[in-house]
Amino acid sequence: MKNSKITTLNSRPNSQSLFLEAYINPDLFTENPNLKQIISSVVEQTLDIVLAINNNQENQLGTFQQLIIEQ
Repeated sequence: MKNSKITTLNSRPNSQSLFLEAYINPDLFTENPNLKQIISSVVEQTLDIVLAINNNQENQLGTFQQLIIEQ
């Protein structure tokens, strides 16, 4: 399972690998003006996913609490 995650991450050159390259070589920001937008987009999408997971967990907890109250 870990290998498939690594493969997935490596198959996205416009996200994690570019971010790591920019961290190592800050000149990439001047060489690739779209890099900041790419990284920003990836971060926004990641936050959206985290918020969706959190909301789902809160909804499940609320449903569970309601079931306990009804019992």
